Order: sequence, then structure tokens, then C-alpha cells
Amino acid sequence: MGGYINNFEKSILFSAERGGLDLVNQLVSVVVCTAGGNIVASALSLRAQLASTREKTDAERERRQASARIGEVRNTQKMTALIEGLRENVRKLKPDGDDGFEGLMAAVLTDLTRRSFAIASSGSQRGRDGQSALDRGVVLFEAKRYDDTLPKEKILTKITEIAGDTESTPELFIVGATGPIWAQHISLMQSAARRFGMVVMALSWPETGLPDLAVFLAMAPDVSAEFIARHISVSQSELLLQLNAVQSAQVFGS
Repeated sequence: MGGYINNFEKSILFSAERGGLDLVNQLVSVVVCTAGGNIVASALSLRAQLASTREKTDAERERRQASARIGEVRNTQKMTALIEGLRENVRKLKPDGDDGFEGLMAAVLTDLTRRSFAIASSGSQRGRDGQSALDRGVVLFEAKRYDDTLPKEKILTKITEIAGDTESTPELFIVGATGPIWAQHISLMQSAARRFGMVVMALSWPETGLPDLAVFLAMAPDVSAEFIARHISVSQSELLLQLNAVQSAQVFGS
């Protein structure tokens, strides 16, 4: 009987201990779940904060990029307006003579090449408006102050006249025009000139892109600005600002 009671008590105690352990395990599980929930909640909150910060950073970066693009567009528009203003001022010059567009071409060429250039007298000019003075006309130039596209006949006839001139030995023929020259016409002029051992350089002012003639003038900004300001009503400082816009173009000097 005593053994039975002892076994019963042990059974009861074991059950109590096991029940206690089960209770403890349940409490531990609750605590762990609660803590885990807090950790998960904290992690979600942190993730939301990081996402919000990232979105704000991305939005700020996009805003800055958009602002930079707007600034570039405005700067490009300003530069384009300044370069167009330069063309308008050049077109105000007389078409010919020492105080006209011919004189401007001669002045800039003299500064760039370090050799003197002379304007041809009126009348028969033998296919050129001017030439280098001390070398029998190795370099010739034609200055065309046009508002519209330069007709190819205006230059092809000049090349023919130059070819028939036995008093000069031209190697380079520079054509400066304040209007556009079609690319195919430039190729045609160059092909015709090569037959006579001469190279043609076309400096035109197309409707798009950085004009070759503008670049030519901007290579000697002080000379160009001083000459133009002396012969039309415009300040030299305004002209220098316009020439600086040409120099500031990304493709200048490339």
C-alpha cells in the first residue's frame, strides 16, 4: 500500500512538474513571440523610414537634375540668341570695301595668319575680293554678305576666273558667307578647285549648329569686335559678349 502511495505521489509530482514546464514553455513562447513582434514592428518601421529617406533623396536628386537641365536649356537659348545677335551685327556692315564685310575678312585673316591681306579694287577682281599681299596671292578670299543661301554659281564662276589668272599662284580659296551654303555645293566647289591644285574652305552661317564664320571671327575676338564696332552702331563690349558665346560653345575648338 505504501509503495502504491509513493508511486502515486511521484506520478502526481511528475505531472505537476511537467505541467509547470509546459506552462513555462508557453510563457517563454509568449515572451519570444511578443519580443519577435516588437522586433518585426521595429524592422518594418525602420524599413519605412529608410524607404521614405530614399524617396526623398531620389526626389531631391531628380529635382536637381531637372533644375540643371532647365539651366542648360536656358543657357543654350541665351548663347543662341547672342550668336544670332552677332550675325545681325555682321550683316549691318557694308558688303564690300575696306570698311565693309570684305574689310572684316581681311582684318581677321591678317591677325590669324600674321600676313597682310589686301582688298581687290572695284572692277575686274579676277575671281577674288582680296588676297594675301606679299606672296602673289597664295591665299585668296571671297566675302559674301548674304541673308539667304549662297548660290553655287556665285562661287563656281569665281573658281573659273581664278584658274584663268596667270599672275597669281593660289593654293587656298576662302569663301566667307553670312548665309548658309548647301553641303553639296561646297563639295562641288571643292572638286572644281582641286582640278586647279587649289583648296576651298567654306565659312558659312547655316541655320543650325555652330556657324563656321562665327568660329572664324571668334578666333580673333578683339580684332573682330573693334572692326565691327568702328563701322556700325554697336558697342565693342556687346560684340565681345557675343563672340565669347561662340567660344563657350562645346564644339568650339574641337
